[in-house]
Amino acid sequence: MRNKYKYIKKDFFSKQEFQLSDSFLINANSEIYDEENKSSFSSGVYFKLTLKRYVDDLIINLELYAWNNDLQKYMPIENSIWNDEDFGSGKYLDLIYKHYEKSINNILKMISEFKYTWQLKELIHKLKNPLFSFHYKLLKAFSRWELENICKKHFNNYPILNISYFNSNNKFTGNFLLPNYIKGFYIDGIEVSVDLSEDDFPIYEDEKGKITKEEFLKRVI
Repeated sequence: MRNKYKYIKKDFFSKQEFQLSDSFLINANSEIYDEENKSSFSSGVYFKLTLKRYVDDLIINLELYAWNNDLQKYMPIENSIWNDEDFGSGKYLDLIYKHYEKSINNILKMISEFKYTWQLKELIHKLKNPLFSFHYKLLKAFSRWELENICKKHFNNYPILNISYFNSNNKFTGNFLLPNYIKGFYIDGIEVSVDLSEDDFPIYEDEKGKITKEEFLKRVI
C-alpha cells in the first residue's frame, strides 16, 4: 500500500539498554494546489510516526492520517474523509501523496542519519512535549501557566511539523517541530479572541454577549 513508509536502521542500539515502542501523531496540515481545478485545499493531514526497537535495529514507520467523520477519530488517509463522496471519493489521494513525498523522504533520511541514541531521545522528548506559543494579548490577561493548563485540558496538543522546511533542501537535525501558535480559542460555548484594536487584552464572549475573565475561568477550569 502506498501509504506505508518504512526504514530500518541496522544495529543502531549496539546491544545497549533501550526500550522503545512509541507512536506519535504529528500535525502536518498543508495547503495543496489542485492544478486541474486551479484552486488550493487544506489537507488536514497528520503523520503517524512509529519508532520501534527490534533486537538492535531501529524500525521507523510513517503513515499519513486524516479525520474519519464516521468514527470521529484520525485514521489512515485511505480510510479518512478523503475517501468520502463529499471529498472526492479518493480522487485527491494521489495529489496528497505526491505533495508529501519529499517531506516523508526527508524525515526518514533525517532519522536514518542519527548516530547516537541521545539524538533519538531528544526527538522523542520533543514529540511527547510539544510547546504552545501564545498571542501577546493572551499573555497580558493570563499567566503562561494558566494558558497552558487551559489548553492541555481542552485541546489535543499535537506537535506541529514544519512542512515547508521539510520540503526544502536544508540539513535536518530534528529541530523541525513548531510550537502550537494560539491567538484565540473556543471552549464550552465561550470564545476568547484578540482583535485589531489598540486594547492589549482579549475579548470573552458567549451566546449572550461579552463576559468577564473571571466568569470565563469559572466555567472552564
